[in-house]
Amino acid sequence: MRAVRWRAVLVAVTAVFVLDALARTGAGRAGFGTVWGAGDLALYSVFLMVGFLHRDGALRGVSRRGWAAVAALATGAAIAWRLTQPVPLGVVNNSHPLHLFVGAAWLAVALAGAGALGRLAATRVAGGAIRAISRRSLTIYLWHTAAVIVALNTVELTGITAPVPRAAVLVLLTALGTLVAVQLFGWIEDVAARRPRPDQARYRPADLARPVLVLATLAALGGASVGIPIGRVGGTMAATASGRPPVPSRAPDPPTFTVDPGSPADAVGPGPVTGAAASALAARLDGLLAPWAAAAAVPGAIVGITGAGLRWSGAIGWRPGTGQAMSVADRIDVASLTKLYTANLVHRFAEAGLIDLAGPLPRLGSLPDFPYEDGITVDELLEHRSGLLSYGGTTLYLRDPEAVHDPVSAVMASVADPLIAKPGVAYSYSSTNYLVPSACCWSR
Repeated sequence: MRAVRWRAVLVAVTAVFVLDALARTGAGRAGFGTVWGAGDLALYSVFLMVGFLHRDGALRGVSRRGWAAVAALATGAAIAWRLTQPVPLGVVNNSHPLHLFVGAAWLAVALAGAGALGRLAATRVAGGAIRAISRRSLTIYLWHTAAVIVALNTVELTGITAPVPRAAVLVLLTALGTLVAVQLFGWIEDVAARRPRPDQARYRPADLARPVLVLATLAALGGASVGIPIGRVGGTMAATASGRPPVPSRAPDPPTFTVDPGSPADAVGPGPVTGAAASALAARLDGLLAPWAAAAAVPGAIVGITGAGLRWSGAIGWRPGTGQAMSVADRIDVASLTKLYTANLVHRFAEAGLIDLAGPLPRLGSLPDFPYEDGITVDELLEHRSGLLSYGGTTLYLRDPEAVHDPVSAVMASVADPLIAKPGVAYSYSSTNYLVPSACCWSR
């Protein structure tokens, strides 16, 4: 680093983009784990080497305005990359180039404000907090996620559902959990940095027993009280459900029709519905929708009937996600209701000897551009181990949801983005997996 300086940084930056491009090719997807690991190395090497330059004073010549300009350029580059390049699930950490731009922007902002940060660190209260956190930065980084998980499970048991109190309790419990981890394991950072204990004595092997004993005690207490949270689950669920609309756990009852002698609608026979009978039937359906929705306690519904001589549709209520009134033109995701049916059919075909669950996918005429060289098997599709990104998180869908309008377009939208992992290596829930067989049938 000291010999070639910025040229070493340039090599690492170039490697980030080369490896990202390689990950999108067939060869890159086949060795995705290796390519991704190399990308991690290249990305973090950039910031590690910039840290060397900062430590050696090579960045002192850059003014505050200069760092502000770097932050603006990096921010613009991050926005442009996010809008024009595939970023799985829209997550910064899932794209090394985007991660590079975002990290560079924040680093430049910090360096632009180095003077103000230095003055803040010189104060008694802030300086003490900064020094304390710096001495335990690695412990905080490693253990805060575990603290978040414990806090989330604890909040679920309390039954708190109001957004503000829930967030406040979650933050408080996460902070407490992180502090406990710092007390248990933070001293290991002193050993690594060869810092003495507060009493100036050396750390001894016996010190390792402290976190082990504390964790063993906590585990024993947790095992002894395991019946308490289990007993609370029913009450918690009931309390949580009481704040929601009384939607039953089964499908709402269908509307019932009563015979009204003399009504034109009741004269409908097996033939086409036309004229006065069609108008009367449509009016009756309009009158049935509102009371049915109220009785079933559904927030909103769209109903449509198409038949010979009759086409009727109606909408009632609002969309739970947005609060907007339902419209017959709205699109509703059927979610995963068809996955069990699809899996059942696939296994029936397998029992009949028509499908090899463990073998690679056969060529499908409806998906000529599917990357068969990845060697994805039917089992991997059914078990969500194919590595295919779910179509809802693809670049195409996030840019234009209307472009994904059938199984074929959904599968190809996922193919256009890199695999999340090499097929068979990791579990990742993806609706695209169950659309591959649907795409075959759709084209027919």
